[in-house]
Amino acid sequence: KEDGNVLGKTKIVDGKAVIFVDNSKVEIYDKDSPAPKIHESGVAVDSSTTMDVTVSEEEHLSEENSALGKEIADKKYVIMNGSIAERAFYKETDLKEYQIPAGVTRIGDFSFARSGLTSIRIPSGVNSIGYGAFYNCEDLSTIYIPTTVTEIEPAAFSNTAWLKSWKNGGDVGSFLVVGDGILLAYKGYQENVKIPDNVKVIGPEVFKNHTEIESVALPDGLKRIDEEAFYGCSSLKNVSGGSYVEEIKDRAFYGCSIQTVRISETVKSVGLLAYGDMNQTDCVVFMSDQIPKLSYEKTATRLSNKAYRKSSFEGISVFVVPSSVKDFENTVLMDGKMGIDGIICSVIKEPTLQAKGEVSVRHVSIDENGNVAQIPSSVWIYGKEYYVTNVETDAIPSKNDANIATEESVPAEEAEGVTDVTVVVNTLNFTKYKETNDGKELQPVIDGINRAYGAEMKITLQVGIKEGYNEEEILDMLQLTFQHR
Repeated sequence: KEDGNVLGKTKIVDGKAVIFVDNSKVEIYDKDSPAPKIHESGVAVDSSTTMDVTVSEEEHLSEENSALGKEIADKKYVIMNGSIAERAFYKETDLKEYQIPAGVTRIGDFSFARSGLTSIRIPSGVNSIGYGAFYNCEDLSTIYIPTTVTEIEPAAFSNTAWLKSWKNGGDVGSFLVVGDGILLAYKGYQENVKIPDNVKVIGPEVFKNHTEIESVALPDGLKRIDEEAFYGCSSLKNVSGGSYVEEIKDRAFYGCSIQTVRISETVKSVGLLAYGDMNQTDCVVFMSDQIPKLSYEKTATRLSNKAYRKSSFEGISVFVVPSSVKDFENTVLMDGKMGIDGIICSVIKEPTLQAKGEVSVRHVSIDENGNVAQIPSSVWIYGKEYYVTNVETDAIPSKNDANIATEESVPAEEAEGVTDVTVVVNTLNFTKYKETNDGKELQPVIDGINRAYGAEMKITLQVGIKEGYNEEEILDMLQLTFQHR
């Protein structure tokens, strides 16, 4: 039941969510009005905001809208809650200049996209410039961005005369830094890149597909690395500095060849697909016992971008944390959908010239379908090998409905009365995990033991020792196997 204080209603128009504002409830300013005043309530007006917009999907509301829908949708409103509304001046080719009123703090998505603007002065107080805000303003050659701007979303100035002029300009440096230390663009072709000390934010797509880059030195003042900042930098192997970075956003380093990813103590959040894809990363090392949260950007929520909704560390299976970490839920190391696929471990002995290092497995991931990750015999951290010599109690989640291999290969849930499982291993080789069970690797045997345990079955392990195998290795292997449970 409505109480008379409803400011607006949401309706579905042409398959899109549109907010219809009751003009009698709030003060409304359209694009033909004088410079608007911000309503004392802080509320101005909404535009026909739609979902699932990308630069390549600049949609219009259909002419098949209802009469009410068309009447509202045709009216372009300018300001809502201190923000220039999304698409407020979209395709307004006659618009050459516009004075952004005082009190505005955000320029919305596609607000001026494809308009006829030739210049724009963004006033002090604006802190955010939305997705594609000035996209394809081909005549926009003069732009002023104040130091109050702390966020510039993807494609905000793509295909503007201003950005093209800078990229094609002469000796003006390789880095375009605007606002409050936002690195907006790069036009160099160096293999080793040192980002300027005054950069606080590396903006979206700045180094995207710069395949010539092999190393990057980040400044200590850097706080955020935005979407796809280094996406597709396939030769990038070394990243140094950046000790105080707090946010690493979606796909920031996706497609890079970083051998060991180091997440500094100050990082609070890591976005979807931030790392991965190239199969060159051995592990991710977390320096703090406060594991970062998983974050995501609105680009990942669009229906067309389902492929963006994956783990922060796609294709990486080893994660190293301090031994003091106790809980991985609600972090980037969580299980399930968009969770990791691999093991979480802690170092218990560093390698020496005479011996490999050692790690203890803290947790083994399980996905939304109940598939448990495999445990390797060794892992590589900073280019050095560490043996897996311990698996902590409860490190491996049980799957009570998993298929347990009995002598008749009957699934456990169908093998009524089965209480014992005998696992026969003809040969063991701890070092290589090879030549076990007639050539099969030992991991399936370990998985069978764990699943049998989860089904509360009695387990008997029969081991045949191949002549010439090191006795100490075999004892270590047996110990490791039974430490799984």
